[in-house]
Amino acid sequence: MIRTMMAAAAMLAAMLPAAAEAPAAPPALAEAMKYFYVVVPADVNTGNLATEVRRNADGTNQRHVVIAYIDAEDAKTETVEAGLAERTEGRLVNGADLWAATGGDVIWRTTAANAAISNTSRGEPPSFYITQGDGSMVTQEFDGEFKVVFYLDAEEADRVKTEMTDFLATQGQSAALNVVVADFSKVIGAIRDGRLQAVRIASSPSVVRWSMQREAGAVLIRDYKSEMDEAFDALATFVFE
Repeated sequence: MIRTMMAAAAMLAAMLPAAAEAPAAPPALAEAMKYFYVVVPADVNTGNLATEVRRNADGTNQRHVVIAYIDAEDAKTETVEAGLAERTEGRLVNGADLWAATGGDVIWRTTAANAAISNTSRGEPPSFYITQGDGSMVTQEFDGEFKVVFYLDAEEADRVKTEMTDFLATQGQSAALNVVVADFSKVIGAIRDGRLQAVRIASSPSVVRWSMQREAGAVLIRDYKSEMDEAFDALATFVFE
């Protein structure tokens, strides 16, 4: 997985439109997004990335903005429905690298299910973090440092919350943990200006799964397999062998 993600980072300059002075991601954002990857669909023949036309609120500054899928299954579904399954690669790109290369002008696209939780559009993704009963943020230890984890998938946040609750129960402790919703764009802004520190942004489980499938040789995003897909494949192999 790590090899795949390092290779993706090395390809980033070739993937994105040339810019005279692409801003670098602030160190705090680069650190927070160190393990945050997204899927950026790209035409296998031309290398062109999936984009949408966007304008400023006043209708000016029409431009093509790169679409970064937070969920690999979502990227697959939209690509197949658009009739582009045979020619679309699912490139893995680090979130901070993409932010730097585009100056932050990115469409972070979430799933319909996640957007429904925050009552926003899919282009305005929510993030999720875990708190204790008193509202204080729960931290997790990574390499000796305690950080607040922001998840981009509600189910993953709920799963981690349940694991934490169960673990505390085995220690004879009880905790009223909650999952709180936060606007992802505001989280990025708070990291950049220092209001949020010691943060880690987690990749969607489907993106982690896609990174392993990429390492195994998959290229076209149509070939992404969910956990259920792989279970069915394994069952079919067992039945027909």
